[in-house]
Amino acid sequence: MKNYVQTLGTNLIPFSSLQRNFARTHDEFAREAFTFSDKLMAQTPFLRETLPVRRDYLGRPIREAERLGPDWLSPILIARDDPDPAAKAFAELEMSYQMPDKVIGGVQLSGEQYSKLVEVRGQFIRDQIMRSLNDGSWSRTPLYQRQDMVRAFAEAGGQKARAQLIRDSLNDPKGLAAAMSAREAALNALKRAAE
Repeated sequence: MKNYVQTLGTNLIPFSSLQRNFARTHDEFAREAFTFSDKLMAQTPFLRETLPVRRDYLGRPIREAERLGPDWLSPILIARDDPDPAAKAFAELEMSYQMPDKVIGGVQLSGEQYSKLVEVRGQFIRDQIMRSLNDGSWSRTPLYQRQDMVRAFAEAGGQKARAQLIRDSLNDPKGLAAAMSAREAALNALKRAAE
């Protein structure tokens, strides 16, 4: 509901669709926008580039959809073949997947933190798929087991990415580790007050 209200709010701004299309024309990447102010920035030319890049399941930056003709004139999207062997192998699995949660230890991640989490996790998944492709084990493994392998890669990559985010924020007084500690302290205080 909150996301709906934020999107509705940004769409009520006069000429917002024209502004949004102009911004997308000058930026080749999709951007992470969680808050209302982020969503406004995502629609504003040149401010849009200050937001973190949105990433796919393999941690690669997502490009804005390519269109036939000028973006602001054409509703026709163009599909491009992905030359990445890991992406092709993953697509052949035809499996559903879930992006990582935007909360760690009860703390909402910022767009920048989430982009980093998806990048590290996805790169781990991609590296493991490439390793399996290169050693030949990928082609020798039945489809359902490859799907299980990718799920295991995603779990291990997610653990690695969460640990890296926390480790990187240890010296930042406003970082994820500090927010998690503050949340834990507040929960403990509430428990003591309820006793």
